[in-house]
Amino acid sequence: MQEKVMRDLPTPRQQLNSVLGGLLGGMAVVAGIGLLLLATWGRTVAIYQASLSFCYHIISGPVGLSYIDVHVSGAVAFIGLLIAFVFPLTWNGIVIWYFLRPGVKAQFQKNG
Repeated sequence: MQEKVMRDLPTPRQQLNSVLGGLLGGMAVVAGIGLLLLATWGRTVAIYQASLSFCYHIISGPVGLSYIDVHVSGAVAFIGLLIAFVFPLTWNGIVIWYFLRPGVKAQFQKNG
């Protein structure tokens, strides 16, 4: 029984992922509020949040994929790759690109 309980406890890596995910999520909420207000600080927080999230997924994506069982079919592994790595990097790249555009920057400076 003791072994089962110890196996179910999160590892330090899982705990770190939870903390980092929570911090990035909190930053996203703060950025979202600022973006709705068209505040300059909201745009800045959104760019920082997307940049940190991009870096987070560069590191955690391949690590997460290393846990895929070798007996998993190629299609399932490919879907895991898309969900854990490609989609977050693409999305965060689009967010960074969009908010760095001069027209978007000017809109936030005019209202912020």
